[in-house]
Amino acid sequence: MTCAILGRTSDRGMLLLEAVLEAGTDAVVGRYQFSIRTVGQGGQSSSVQSGQVHLMAGERKALGSITVAAVDMDVDAQLIVRSGGGGECIARY
Repeated sequence: MTCAILGRTSDRGMLLLEAVLEAGTDAVVGRYQFSIRTVGQGGQSSSVQSGQVHLMAGERKALGSITVAAVDMDVDAQLIVRSGGGGECIARY
């Protein structure tokens, strides 16, 4: 399995982060956690999205997404996927 956090910035200074998982040659059954933390002059914010994931072999799926203000902010995001078969995938943004 392969996981990633994709980021797209809008012309208004917003950042869309999307957690994506792609199963390899085997199906993936397990759990994920997508956590985001932003820190700036105005303070800090955090968010956690989690749940179960079921992907067929070769399937790709967005597990979660969030839009944050990216102007003058430090953004730290992490995706952790653990399959029932013992596999683990970690992605950072």
